[in-house]
Amino acid sequence: MFLRMALLNLLKHRRRTILIVFAIMVSVLVMEVMAGMFEGMRVNFFRNLTRESGHIQIHAPGYRDRLNPFTLDYVISGYEEITAALREIDGVLEAEEVLHFGALLEHEGRDLTMAGVGVRKGTRFYRDVREGIRGGTFPGDDAQADHTASGVLLSVAVARLLNLEQGDRVNVIVEDSTGSPYYLQLPLTGLFETSSPDLDEYTFFIDHESAQDLVYLEGGTIEIRLRLLHADEADAVAARIPGHLRRAGIDADLDVRTWRELHGGLTSLLEMMDFFILAMNVFVIIVVASVITNAILMNVFERMRVIGTMRAIGLKRRSAGAMILAEGAIQGVIGSALGLAAGIPIVLYFSVNGLDWGGISEAFGMGSSYYYFGYSLHNSVISALGGVLVALSGSLYAAWVGMRLTIMEALHHV
Repeated sequence: MFLRMALLNLLKHRRRTILIVFAIMVSVLVMEVMAGMFEGMRVNFFRNLTRESGHIQIHAPGYRDRLNPFTLDYVISGYEEITAALREIDGVLEAEEVLHFGALLEHEGRDLTMAGVGVRKGTRFYRDVREGIRGGTFPGDDAQADHTASGVLLSVAVARLLNLEQGDRVNVIVEDSTGSPYYLQLPLTGLFETSSPDLDEYTFFIDHESAQDLVYLEGGTIEIRLRLLHADEADAVAARIPGHLRRAGIDADLDVRTWRELHGGLTSLLEMMDFFILAMNVFVIIVVASVITNAILMNVFERMRVIGTMRAIGLKRRSAGAMILAEGAIQGVIGSALGLAAGIPIVLYFSVNGLDWGGISEAFGMGSSYYYFGYSLHNSVISALGGVLVALSGSLYAAWVGMRLTIMEALHHV
């Protein structure tokens, strides 16, 4: 009965109903789009955070306290056996060795100090670089078994600065693991371009075996990276690594860190995204609630004499209040549904096509100038509940104010 009476009242005062429903729709639309923006930031930020660095990194003890970022003093020996054993752990998708070193690239009297990275042939890491290949191949992709065909992968910008073209040879000069200067003359076999300044301006790649030859580190590497099937299992997998290696007959003293330990400050920022979404939703609800409550109050006061008449012929005060709440619930459900119907397609569209925010997107660690939204059913449910809550809150206040009047006061209300 309450729903039927509420529907009749809403249809009778359709202009006010449309205003309230529209306000709820806008509030839900704003909450849904804002939630999609923050969800996209969180998802893309996390993906780029772990896609290159992995979910777990393993180094020799003391590596984290080094003063020289390119020191070769902390070496993991027997890495091939270790990586093979690590791949046997449940939940581990990839385990690869990475050799970091500093180098001076020289060509025709031009030189640049760069960060060198020796990677496994066919590496599954550095996907942004692989996807950004503008010519040639990734290191080792076209190499022979003796890696005589391996070469250097440089960014387009660095190649331009060094006046290099694909096929030219560049001198790669280093201080090897013994502290002696050494160099190899390697061909430029590939060019890449990404949206990351660290990669485009400071980093070059060669295959791991060539890097070992260059820095005189046969049988050793600097880092082992693991990518997992589920990121939230990083702590559990890291805890199992020492025991698994011992059972495999590998006696190695290693420093194992998860992505949370590696990026502590950034992961805290990720966890704060939920708070930002909640704060934005509360702000929108407060702003819209004032408009909706005022509209519902006016709607109730316009009908106060009718409500007074109904109470005079037997309608209880509680029943009259329930009717007003039912009206609010209907308005909230309709407004929320319309808001989601408008907001979800917007979020889905920009989750595929993205917005070009230029340097702003890169500054937030998106790995691209395009900012992509992210859709979450959880966020849609929260937005819809927020819209219904706003309508019910406004109706509850209006019912409380209206039902405080006596029947005589309601009948004479102007």
